[in-house]
Amino acid sequence: MSTNNTYRFIYPLSEGRPVTTTNATTRSVTSNQIRIKTAAPQTVRFINNPWDEIVHPGITDWVAYRQVAAFDGFYGNITPPKGLQTFPVFDATLVPPQMPGEKWEPLFNQTGSDVLLGLVMPSSKYPTDTGRPLVQTRMLINVVDENGYHKLLNVTHNQGVALARNFLDKMKEFKGYESKNKAYKISFTGEGAQIEIAASLVDDTPIDKMPASLNVVDYLNRWRDEVESFYETASSAEATADEDALVGNDEESVAAFEESVAEPKANYAAFTDNKLKQLLAESNVEVPAKIGRAALIALANKNLG
Repeated sequence: MSTNNTYRFIYPLSEGRPVTTTNATTRSVTSNQIRIKTAAPQTVRFINNPWDEIVHPGITDWVAYRQVAAFDGFYGNITPPKGLQTFPVFDATLVPPQMPGEKWEPLFNQTGSDVLLGLVMPSSKYPTDTGRPLVQTRMLINVVDENGYHKLLNVTHNQGVALARNFLDKMKEFKGYESKNKAYKISFTGEGAQIEIAASLVDDTPIDKMPASLNVVDYLNRWRDEVESFYETASSAEATADEDALVGNDEESVAAFEESVAEPKANYAAFTDNKLKQLLAESNVEVPAKIGRAALIALANKNLG
C-alpha cells in the first residue's frame, strides 16, 4: 500500500544514525510499548535526556507523531488485531520545536492525503464531534522498564512535553543534572481532560548497561508498514471471499443474489490500475501518487459505487 515513504517532519532528518534492534522488535511492532494507566503507575529509566543531541537536532527520541484510533476497524468489515488498532497517520506534518520542552506544531495536510486514514471507521468507543475517527498527537520515548527491558513510553503530546519541561527545570536548577538512567515512577493524577503526568524519583543509582536508543522515526515507519501490510492482506482476502461466494453450481442462490441487486456493481479487482485511476479521475476523486493496489481497489469501491 505504501501511502507514505517516511514519517514526515518540516525538515529532513539527520542521516547516518544506525538503527538499533532490540529484544522489543522481535514480535509485533507495538508489543514493546508502555502506556500509563491512572491506577497503574510504571517505573522507568529514560535512555536520553530531552535535551540530548540525539533528540535535538537528530529527532530520533522524544518524538511526537499523529495516531488514529481504529477500534471499530476499517470500512469493508476489516478488523485489525489487538496491537494494530491504533497506528501512525499522516494527516499533518509536525514541526519540531526549536528548543526541548516546547510543543510540536502540526501543519495539517489536505483532506485525503492519507489513504489508510480515510478507510478507518469512526470509533464508537471514542466518538468525535465531526463524526470522523479520533486522531491524537502523541509522543514516544525510549525507556528501560523496571524488569530491565527496553521499551517505548507512549504518552500524549502534552504529557511528553510536561515531562521534558519538568526535567529541564531541574537541569536549570542543578548544574550537571541528568534525567536519564535514573528510576522514575510515572503516574497520572486527575480525571478526563484534567489528567496530569508526574515523575517521582525512585532511585538515582545508574545501572551499568543501558541499551542503545531505538530510532523512534524508524520505529514509526515499521509500525505503519505493519498496519498497511495487514490491511492489504485482509482486503485481498475479503475480495476473494466475495468472489468465492458466487462460485459453484447453486443456480438458485446465484439467481437470488442477482435479483437482490438492483444494479450490478463492477468488480474493480478485475480492472487494471490505470483503468481504476482513469475512472476515479473522471469522478473527480483524488488519487495519491503512491498508492498500492489494495488501497486503489478500496478507493474505487468506496467512490465509484
